[in-house]
Amino acid sequence: MAYQLNVTGVSKSFGAHRVLKNIDMTVPSHAIYALLGVNGSGKSTLMKGLVGIQPFNNGAFAFSSHDGLPGKPTNIGSLIESPKFYPSLSALENLYYLARLFGVDASNTRDLLDTVGLDPSLTRPMKNYSLGMKQRFGIALALLGKPEFLILDEPTNGLDPNGVVEIRKLIQQLPATRDVTIMVSSHILSEMQNVATHVGILDQGTIRYSGRIADLLADEKTLLESPAPEELRSWLLDHNLNFTSEDNGCFSLQSEVDMPSLIAEASAAGVPLQSACVKAPSLEEKFFEMTLGTAHVG
Repeated sequence: MAYQLNVTGVSKSFGAHRVLKNIDMTVPSHAIYALLGVNGSGKSTLMKGLVGIQPFNNGAFAFSSHDGLPGKPTNIGSLIESPKFYPSLSALENLYYLARLFGVDASNTRDLLDTVGLDPSLTRPMKNYSLGMKQRFGIALALLGKPEFLILDEPTNGLDPNGVVEIRKLIQQLPATRDVTIMVSSHILSEMQNVATHVGILDQGTIRYSGRIADLLADEKTLLESPAPEELRSWLLDHNLNFTSEDNGCFSLQSEVDMPSLIAEASAAGVPLQSACVKAPSLEEKFFEMTLGTAHVG
């Protein structure tokens, strides 16, 4: 698989404060890579470094084209913080003017607005747009110049639930419709689990995980619930089964088991079971496990 971005040993400090510490990551071509971390973990600093706003102190990174050919630069589009625009102009006027200003093709501005769900014929000045409409415009602006790699920093920040879902659907479509690879940060972990193909978890400036989200969530666990939790606990100990205690009389087994045999043996021993199931972890659970759950996501 061709890789669109390789990051090796990247570090960034502000004075004596090290924000990024030897970051290594790879982003495959056409992936949707979710960059997650608590407030102050370094997400925005990493993204700003990748687009050249705040150069890194150490390390290296390289973008490649979708075909993986070395030495062929990749166009980068980005939405870092709030999109910039002329408030008295419409979205189409803004996009056309900014395309000319940046020296990129302005012939597809209507098509870009259609792509992000904005009506190109809308003449209302952007100062009267909702936050969701402004974010859509920001994504259209980032797509100017037909980038192969798109960096979106908190594109759903401040949106209502409907707006979050709409932006998520838009992001999901872009790799296929616009031939683009995406790195996106967000504090809404459930949305990232639905949209991302890959994930990077930043904690105190260090990458705790970088890879396929399916691999991260593959660690299934067996959950047992009993109306007599102490009886179940004793039975598990007698059978040398490793487990951890969950809430409400539930126990999570730490090793693979034959579920039908386990239920039959517990029943034969007179241990009442209220429920038994195999559950895959959520992205939120894995995130807090890796970051110790000590801060709010942001």
